[in-house]
Amino acid sequence: MSSAPVFNFTLGNNLLNIFHPPNPAQEAPAPVHAQNNTNTINSDLLLQPSRAPGPDLPIAQFCAEYGLGSQTAQKFAENCYTHARVLRFVAIKELKQMGFRLGEIAGLRDAVERWSVAS
Repeated sequence: MSSAPVFNFTLGNNLLNIFHPPNPAQEAPAPVHAQNNTNTINSDLLLQPSRAPGPDLPIAQFCAEYGLGSQTAQKFAENCYTHARVLRFVAIKELKQMGFRLGEIAGLRDAVERWSVAS
């Protein structure tokens, strides 16, 4: 009888696959990137970078035409916003500082999107 040592190895099923190129059908799909649409908010600004300002209106008229209410127009007036053209510079955090509630901010985002034009 031989007294030579015996070694047992367990190889996984995929070990031999390292010698074969990957099958394109088995590769992981490419990640899906968000596209600019009305459901995607890409910026901290009220007016999204993919949009251009709409027609310039006095802020009170803008609020009335887009159903924002007199309290929204009053908050803008108290903070010296006089025309819709300046809304492109307004950041969401600034709206919060002015005392806008979350629902009011959502309404403003909707109004600004309807007012603005795709660029």
